[in-house]
Amino acid sequence: MGKNKGNLGSEFVFKQGYENSFISDVIETYNGITDADLEAQKDAIRNVMMHIKKAYADGLEYMDIDDRVLYNMSNLFTLIKYPNLVNFYQLRTLEYMMDLDLEPYIVELLNDGFDLRKYQELYRNRYSANVDKNVIIELYGMINDFLEAGIRTSNMEFYVLAEKAKNGRLTIQDKNLLMKYIKMYLKELKIGKANFWAEQKKDPEACRKLLLKHKDEIFDVKVLNFSPNTTNYNEEDDNLDSSNGITKVDLLKHKKSTFERPIANTITSMNQSRAARSYIQVSLRSFPDRPFISDDKEANFLIIMSEALRKLNDIQLSQFYEVLMASETGKSQFVREKTKATIHDFFLKIGFDKNLLHAREHLMERLAVLMTFYKASGCLGEYCDISNNRLSRIYLGDLQIDEDTLFSKFINNPENGSYYFIDDKMNYEGAYKETPLSFASDEAIIGMSAFYSNRMTKEAQSYSMLGFILDKLCIIERIGENPDLTFEDLEVSDEDIRMYMSIYKCFQKLMIKNFFQNVSPTDPLYEEDVHKRISNALNKYKRVYEKYYPDLGLCYERDIDYIMMDAQIIDEMYALKGFAVKSLLYTAITDQKKNIINWGYVPEDEIENNNFALLGFDIKTLNAPLFVHMKYSELVKFIRELTGDTKIRVYEGADDMYNYSIKQRVTTQVLYPLSKDEKKKLSKLKGTGALTNYYAHVRWLQQPNNPPMFTHKPGTREFDLKTKTISAIKKVDVEGPGGKKGGKKNGDKSDR
Repeated sequence: MGKNKGNLGSEFVFKQGYENSFISDVIETYNGITDADLEAQKDAIRNVMMHIKKAYADGLEYMDIDDRVLYNMSNLFTLIKYPNLVNFYQLRTLEYMMDLDLEPYIVELLNDGFDLRKYQELYRNRYSANVDKNVIIELYGMINDFLEAGIRTSNMEFYVLAEKAKNGRLTIQDKNLLMKYIKMYLKELKIGKANFWAEQKKDPEACRKLLLKHKDEIFDVKVLNFSPNTTNYNEEDDNLDSSNGITKVDLLKHKKSTFERPIANTITSMNQSRAARSYIQVSLRSFPDRPFISDDKEANFLIIMSEALRKLNDIQLSQFYEVLMASETGKSQFVREKTKATIHDFFLKIGFDKNLLHAREHLMERLAVLMTFYKASGCLGEYCDISNNRLSRIYLGDLQIDEDTLFSKFINNPENGSYYFIDDKMNYEGAYKETPLSFASDEAIIGMSAFYSNRMTKEAQSYSMLGFILDKLCIIERIGENPDLTFEDLEVSDEDIRMYMSIYKCFQKLMIKNFFQNVSPTDPLYEEDVHKRISNALNKYKRVYEKYYPDLGLCYERDIDYIMMDAQIIDEMYALKGFAVKSLLYTAITDQKKNIINWGYVPEDEIENNNFALLGFDIKTLNAPLFVHMKYSELVKFIRELTGDTKIRVYEGADDMYNYSIKQRVTTQVLYPLSKDEKKKLSKLKGTGALTNYYAHVRWLQQPNNPPMFTHKPGTREFDLKTKTISAIKKVDVEGPGGKKGGKKNGDKSDR
């Protein structure tokens, strides 16, 4: 292996006489790698070399850097994979239900015979593009959640309702009370436990005082008196190290037991002799009057405490109560301060999942992570350069944007962009707060998520290969020896890079075919187990792999590691793009949002591959229209599932985006919400000739009441995906996206 110059042995790819299918696939893949693919890979190598140098300068060792490169794309995907299409359907269904008359759905559910077991076995997580079915599934889920919460409450009517639901005895007579409960559930989702608690725990001392105020409602305390002889008390118990779990006398059960103490070492610091005091048995009362939070902050606090304290076992709960009381009545200031700190720490550790009602928080976090990657990898600057060049050519230089300004629209910490090694432990939550993005509409957030997720499918391949290629070219080791090493110093040929790209791609396809396609998405995957199973599945290629590439430093077991980590990433990235496009379509078609002012199929698009369809979306406040491709077959299936038909609206004004002077479509390179200053600049621009319509169309996104001169008004034509014909949309009057019940009346579809 050429340690000093890399591996200059690409001629091995072209040796004749090898009938092995793996070699044939490598050669075929090699010939299919375009010059653009090659240049993108070389740019990725140059970029990561810069970050490797920085990592060395920061004191990292070789293995740390190697691990970061190896896990980089996997960590990135882990951070951006939620929400997926299933939970997006759930989020959007819940949002839809906020303004929906639920009575027809609840009547249907009760008349059909409420069967919670059927929900658990057949319906759970089976969301689709069919809104009506999603509502029924969500109602079942809400009632399922209600069982535990309803039985815990001290409110008798909810307790009885929960008991009836648990035993499958709900009837139509329960309709009104069930609707009352569902409205409370939706109210809680709108507030969000995570959002509520995030505000409360900012002042843990206020929480402690509130807990003391309501202690008699929360705790059921019984005082038990035992003598030291009865308890077999041992003074050594007080000296045991509680941080690692201790052994002590279980006074209540008259036996010794071992348990882990979650509260810090506080009991032993109390100035009371164990032998001289009484012992208490503490349990929780069913103290919330209602099962879900509302606008009453103090009542909400009790609901939060109900959930948090029920996670403690009997012994832990007794300890917690003693610590709570000692924080107020401890005999010394030291004890009171120490126990207060323990209670404060307990509050800070209480956590709830993010509010699942709105997808925007998840999508904004995804955008923050993606923009961090794009800026650090140099991609963001490239996008801006291409966009600015095109704007200059059509006399829109005032709308140019540099990468730092664009980045600041998504992230308020400029240092994030200097970090390439995406760490799954990094917290991107809140990175987008107090930026222009935080004021964007849901539709704009969804649109940008679709746009930049689509971008990721183009970048993922190059960056997922880096660990493998860096290993073959010994780049990490060589930079360790020479911090000033440049890409040119590697003396690596384009043919070598193409060869490693083709080997990687072939193994990646084999891994997906022989392993990942046979793994359920819900199966837990452990790195060691995956490596073993993949290695066994592909073992038949080992001899050929190492025999026919003897001088290239190929090691089957090590290379399996490098390729395994990202074998699924490309397919998953495309799945993520598919989710983003479908979620945007779902948002537009269900007509719950009014900020998508023009959308649909672009029949004028001419692409070489007829397997794809182009979709266009005009979304208020964004700087440009969004165009994205989707597999034609997937589009047909999705539209049929959602609407029961194969017809989709036509995107109007597509010809506005064509620049006849340069004979090409003015494609969108960067997508972002315009600031007030940028809107002012745009409003002053007046195009001439062929650019008049383009200017008017882009201005329309900021001024929806001033549309351009469309040949056909948006929403008046539809494209039949089955017959591939365009026709006028007939005026209809349906209720809700499901078209049969509930919802708001949409009226004349041509007005959309």
